[in-house]
Amino acid sequence: MEQIHDLLEYENLKIYQNNDWFSFSLDSVLLAYYATVPIRTYRILDLCTGNAPIPLILSRRTKAHIDAVEIQKGCCDISTEKCRNQSLGNANNRYSAVCSRISKVM
Repeated sequence: MEQIHDLLEYENLKIYQNNDWFSFSLDSVLLAYYATVPIRTYRILDLCTGNAPIPLILSRRTKAHIDAVEIQKGCCDISTEKCRNQSLGNANNRYSAVCSRISKVM
């Protein structure tokens, strides 16, 4: 079953997740909030992205392209679809996700 959650204090930013998979937590929100993103950052890599709370939040603070890696196909599909429909989608496809093991990508 898919659930929709508003991300804390971010207007019009929602996270979609399935109850059967790992759910995002406050840790993800805090990590994205406190991460330093220099102005000249062109690419960001999010490993084990899950349902993409970190890319969604960072998309409000940077124009960088965000690449994500997730091992669970369902999470990868949901994150790609929902990120493209929200803040990342209207900015020249600034989000891309790969469903793979990290060891195969690096």
